[in-house]
Amino acid sequence: MEQSSDRRRNATIDILRIILATLVVYLHIDNFLYLRSGLSAPATAIDNYIIVLARLAVPMFFAISGYYFYKKKQSDEDRSAIKNIKHLFLILMGGCILYLIGSIALNGVGETVQPITSRNLFLFAFFNRTAIVANSGILWFILALISCYIIYLIFPRFFQKKYLYILAGVLWCLAICKSSVYGGIVMDKWSAYVQQSYVCLGLPYFTLGYFIHAYWNKIKQIVTNGRRLIKILILAIALYLSEQTIFIVNHKFNATAIENPITLPLLIASILIMAIQHPGKSTPKLSAIAANYSLYIYVTHFLVTMVLSRILYGDDVPSKIRYWKGLICWFAVIAICVILSFVYTQLKKQIIRLFASHNVSLAITSSNPSMKS
Repeated sequence: MEQSSDRRRNATIDILRIILATLVVYLHIDNFLYLRSGLSAPATAIDNYIIVLARLAVPMFFAISGYYFYKKKQSDEDRSAIKNIKHLFLILMGGCILYLIGSIALNGVGETVQPITSRNLFLFAFFNRTAIVANSGILWFILALISCYIIYLIFPRFFQKKYLYILAGVLWCLAICKSSVYGGIVMDKWSAYVQQSYVCLGLPYFTLGYFIHAYWNKIKQIVTNGRRLIKILILAIALYLSEQTIFIVNHKFNATAIENPITLPLLIASILIMAIQHPGKSTPKLSAIAANYSLYIYVTHFLVTMVLSRILYGDDVPSKIRYWKGLICWFAVIAICVILSFVYTQLKKQIIRLFASHNVSLAITSSNPSMKS
């Protein structure tokens, strides 16, 4: 392994996370409103290309997570993985409870909870299918990250890391080969599951970020020339936009962007390397805002969208939604999610302080016999 690059927080990455999280909200609002209105895809070219940009978000989040996860020592990675798994599991459970309450309020119990069977749990855990709680499938990213940390916790105990890099590449190729977008034949439901699975999307991009950090010294020698890196980035952007444009035009603007295009890994790697090369000065506060905003807004935004849509349109979304109404809904959802994130963060701080003060008082009481009497 190469020496680690500087692990201090990176302002460029923090700002990138905030922008991409905002685009994810637009993507899901757009899909939710247009699909409910009976349209198969967004009605304008502007929508299509905003979604093309938004498709960068989830793979980029995986790559950033993998980049920050890398440690020189395996023992440090193990501790970090366990800590992250516990943190994400609590968020996942909180999100499921939130969607359970919201879905019951909107749709009633009958349409909210799916049968809790081993098959449904398996499909949700590995293939983002058959969510136990209605509409909670939006939380797949949290579960996908957990699966990445579990794999990186267990795999090195039996195999060298280089085989994990090979496995990630094979899984990404499998997703491409199975995709009907590139001429793959979806022969059965499992083929459809594979191309949208956590493993075939999450692990490859998580590993890409991890690889960039692990071999940063060698990569840095290649991209030392700033002009060369800019040329690579421009080429990656051009290839990505060209591939998406060809797909959209071939479908006569009646389809959204490709979720996992062939050109995406090059673009994700180029953006991440550019951000590492030009980190800017970050602060703990900016890093905390970026982390909390990108994670909590992801968890809450779809539920807020459902509630807001019900308030604005009732049970039936109009067949033609004016573009400005979609923008108003976008800004409103972001504002509400930010407020909810702030309230949750402050509430969590108060609970932690309450427990800390309670533990301190117990410790003082137990250490002073006179106070017990």
